[in-house]
Amino acid sequence: MAQKSFTFDFVDKSAKSIAYECEGAERLRTTVEAGVLFVFANRPGMLALAKLLLKIGMSEYSQGFHVHVRSDFSDDAAERDALTILLDEPRK
Repeated sequence: MAQKSFTFDFVDKSAKSIAYECEGAERLRTTVEAGVLFVFANRPGMLALAKLLLKIGMSEYSQGFHVHVRSDFSDDAAERDALTILLDEPRK
């Protein structure tokens, strides 16, 4: 097995917005079967989703911050959401 590493640098824009790291080949879809969420994604989609989760987890977004993720990771509001990610941070 080859050892691999993952380094991800980004600018924290949590004061204003969030940006996807996408190149256009990313694909994602979700289904719920027997009460279990399934996430289907190609490799670029998996990496884009991972980067999005890292940005939310490492930045200063507030309780309730959410992102609507489309199947092609576009910002086209006319497209149906494939996944909505919501920050559920306990109040301090």
